[in-house]
Amino acid sequence: MTLILTQRTNGEIVVIKTDRTVEHIVSIDVNQYDQAYPNFPGALGVRLYRNFDSKIIYSISLIGPDHKFHNNHLEINIEKKSFSIYNPEWKPLGHNFEYSLEDDISIIRYKEQVIGQEKNLIANNVKTTNDYIAFLSRSEPKSYPNSIKVWNNFNKQWTIIEYKSPIWFSHSTFFGWVVE
Repeated sequence: MTLILTQRTNGEIVVIKTDRTVEHIVSIDVNQYDQAYPNFPGALGVRLYRNFDSKIIYSISLIGPDHKFHNNHLEINIEKKSFSIYNPEWKPLGHNFEYSLEDDISIIRYKEQVIGQEKNLIANNVKTTNDYIAFLSRSEPKSYPNSIKVWNNFNKQWTIIEYKSPIWFSHSTFFGWVVE
């Protein structure tokens, strides 16, 4: 039977089955993570996804008491019908690559060995495969990407491919791997 994991309302996680039945998984009181702002009820963004460790992550951006949006990440366990805060020190990128944030710098490592750092790393713009990592890079924090950085486990060096970025381009799908 095919199952679809979704939310009915913010924090109410359910599974919809192909026979059209709905199974309640968990109710999360999202107000315990952030306080609702009177003129802006609800979330700025909500996302359910599997990370590279196959954990189901519920990401919800809510406004807090400081009147700023905060991203909250919770791990959903369907079998146990439970959730827990998901905030690991090292976040997986796939194929034994991971990163950790220190201020606004992302420390990148491979098989638990630090291989570099990047300012303004956007995890959605990272591609990995066995022994290789590549990501879009920016020379300025709010600029368009202007290079691709690639590292491999064979020569253990970074290669930087610079390019001029067209502003109309969807950068998250800009590059991938070509296998010969």
